[in-house]
Amino acid sequence: MARIFLLLVLQIFAQTIVLCQNRYVLPCSKALVDESRKVLWMQLGVTEATNRNDGKDIEKYLKVLGLPTGSPYCLAGQYYCFFEATKILGLPKSAIPLPSTGLSTGLFRFAKQKGKRQSKISIDDLIVWQRGRSIFGHTERIVKLGRKGWVETIGFNTRKFSKQENRWVEGVFLWKRNLIHPLGHLNLLGFVGFGE
Repeated sequence: MARIFLLLVLQIFAQTIVLCQNRYVLPCSKALVDESRKVLWMQLGVTEATNRNDGKDIEKYLKVLGLPTGSPYCLAGQYYCFFEATKILGLPKSAIPLPSTGLSTGLFRFAKQKGKRQSKISIDDLIVWQRGRSIFGHTERIVKLGRKGWVETIGFNTRKFSKQENRWVEGVFLWKRNLIHPLGHLNLLGFVGFGE
């Protein structure tokens, strides 16, 4: 009985933590968000040439933000999805709700300044993690909501072991993340959502 009570308390605590995190919503049309999600799914499985943030497909992510070859591209990939969606929909680049930065913490600061604070996380939200108090972090996009703090995301500039190739590969992959736990050495900073 004590174990069940403890599990219930932990579940409520976990949900409270997730719901109390900082979330800021930037203005963006539903059509652009939906189209950017389609572009996002098309990137799934893209891998780097030599695991050094390189390769033709990786270069296209870096190019949209004017970042040099070899730069981290977790946010550049997310920006690329919106950039391609504007071209498909015939919208100007100014319709992209994200700032032109490759820094995840820069994205979050921008959203905090320009966005509207809301608490409930949603599919298409960007999760932003931060390494300590540094400027370094990581960003992924939520594609499915689960229970007890679990979500599924698509992340750029991530690393998985390929059984097929019998080696570590880096690129764009689908992930199950628990928002209650740190992501390696990164702590959850908050969420950036989109709405009209």
